[in-house]
Amino acid sequence: DLVIANSKAGLESYNVKGEVIYNAVNTERFNYIEQNGEFNIIKVANFTDYKNHKMFIDAAVKLVDNKIVDKVFLAGDGIYKDKYLKYIQEKSKFVFSKFNFLGSVSNIETVLNKCKVGILCSTIQYSEGISNSVLEYMAAGLVPVATNIGASSEIIENTKNGYLVKADSADDL
Repeated sequence: DLVIANSKAGLESYNVKGEVIYNAVNTERFNYIEQNGEFNIIKVANFTDYKNHKMFIDAAVKLVDNKIVDKVFLAGDGIYKDKYLKYIQEKSKFVFSKFNFLGSVSNIETVLNKCKVGILCSTIQYSEGISNSVLEYMAAGLVPVATNIGASSEIIENTKNGYLVKADSADDL
């Protein structure tokens, strides 16, 4: 009798009326630990058509090349993981040595404690709901950065509690 979605964007995309119940994260899972001074970034997402890994990797390569970012973590698995491993290997040995492909991670809180910025790049074609990854970045004290697609703007207020960037723009990221 009632449609329930996890975002306003979801209701709008399906053109239905309903109620929004946002995803929740147990913040007790996250204990901020002072870091060692490294500037590390992370993307937590499956390697599928739904996420724009190329945009993330292209931006991360520039940040590593310019010595802005120390390490890049990618948590998640999927059918395109090997494709992107090869893509980075072709850039340079130095750049490749800074990337850490973690696969599926059961203790993401530990990895997030090593990072300062959490990034989620989504695709225009598949959009984005309320991302658990972005919620976890925020709960862990990271600065969240996401493509301005779908419901990301429902949890990130640009320049206030994170950053929204143009879709398909590694330069904007």
